[in-house]
Amino acid sequence: MRKMIMILALAIPLSAQSTETDTEVSKDEQQRMEIIVKESVPQKVVRHLQDAEWRKFQSAHGRAHSRRGEEQSGRVVDKRQKMYKKQQIKNVVRLAVVGGLAYYIGYHQGEEHFNGGMKRRPYFGDRK
Repeated sequence: MRKMIMILALAIPLSAQSTETDTEVSKDEQQRMEIIVKESVPQKVVRHLQDAEWRKFQSAHGRAHSRRGEEQSGRVVDKRQKMYKKQQIKNVVRLAVVGGLAYYIGYHQGEEHFNGGMKRRPYFGDRK
């Protein structure tokens, strides 16, 4: 078992080291960045138009979801959550206070004022 743990302890850091494929990926990323930098003016215009269309689509998509009630504005949801949390805290405090008061009145005070059992008159009859 110890040998297995030692092998895993040495193998995991070695497998996490960077390899040649990682450096190749970084070269590819650099080439992509160079291509983006060397964009011509018409390519930039097309890219900006596509971005504008995408933003327009995203906003319409968000509005459609909000109409169905799936996505509400953040402020309203946060406000409701805060109000709900405050109400829950009030309920817990109220329960603790009322429960403590009921315990004190019902059990504790009852013990102090209830000395002995129930007082009853002795039975006057034929029983032995």
